[in-house]
Amino acid sequence: DFVGMTTGGAKYGNRTYDIGDFMQKLKQNLNDTGMSAIILAQINRTADHKDYPDVTDFSDSQFIEQNSDTVMILDRPEYRRKENIKDPETGGDIPSKGLAMIRVVKNREGQVKDVLVRCDISKFRFWNRDMVFGQDYRSLYNDEMFWKRLYQLQ
Repeated sequence: DFVGMTTGGAKYGNRTYDIGDFMQKLKQNLNDTGMSAIILAQINRTADHKDYPDVTDFSDSQFIEQNSDTVMILDRPEYRRKENIKDPETGGDIPSKGLAMIRVVKNREGQVKDVLVRCDISKFRFWNRDMVFGQDYRSLYNDEMFWKRLYQLQ
């Protein structure tokens, strides 16, 4: 969490403004070079008591949100001792064991939504919740019918 390690420097003397300045300069540099970047930041501990964390749970979230094209939060309710998680597809509660929620809380290019995935955090592996661990994705992705079903092109 390098964003959290930021301290006030000589320019502004205020951590919040220094983070904002860093994010603005980084975004400008990325736009100029055509590159992409991923910024990792921890959420505040106060989010542990919420049902789901959101963008306001980042320290200095205003500048992170303002200068990001996409903001995603990886949430493991099991880690926060939440036994159930709301299934974004059905709306019902399901056991949270072995699941992680990827919350897309800002997306300039499309939808904002939640995606539920299976996870084995001991190996830091995540996979589609409809697939079994170790499934041969290569052969699946080579199957034309897989893509037609996925994008409902049948």
